[in-house]
Amino acid sequence: MLHENIKRIRKMRGLGLNELGREAGVTGSYISAIESGKRKNLSQEVLERIATALGVSIETLYGKSVYGLVHDRLNQLEMTFDDLQKKIGASELYFQQLDNRVPAPWDYDNLKPVAEVLEMRVETLQAALALNEPPTTHYDVNHTASSAFSTQHVNEIATAYLNDARIHEALDVTKGMTEEQFQMWLKMGNTIKGG
Repeated sequence: MLHENIKRIRKMRGLGLNELGREAGVTGSYISAIESGKRKNLSQEVLERIATALGVSIETLYGKSVYGLVHDRLNQLEMTFDDLQKKIGASELYFQQLDNRVPAPWDYDNLKPVAEVLEMRVETLQAALALNEPPTTHYDVNHTASSAFSTQHVNEIATAYLNDARIHEALDVTKGMTEEQFQMWLKMGNTIKGG
């Protein structure tokens, strides 16, 4: 799964093997060997460099894709993608494509009937989909380094909003908040607006 996620995120970011390798301090053939599953047991240092080059956390690299979760659950239920398509109209190709692009706001809502048919929590699928969100790298210049949001903050925002499938809205709402405002926003049920 790690190798699949690296490849998926690399392609989503529009990076070639050599470009990612150069940014991560390894060769393009090394990246190719990782993505094909031939190269395993990567050092923490290499994983950190690849994650940094891709603009994601190491946790994101290990995260399970929507397609992977659906595929596993279908197997558990002894169902196929064709069975799922007959029930909700979404093909196997839809789930493959969903994992290879930045999600639209409605993609989160589209996972609700999938979760119902597969008898699983929609939040699990939505969290996997949120891994495709682009990293937030633009911060207000008036912020100090201590108040700029880290990957942990973005993950907290995603978690706070997954039930409503409004991650884009959450990122907009929290833009410009100080660390203190952000923590209060989380504690108060996400009602405080930034500014």
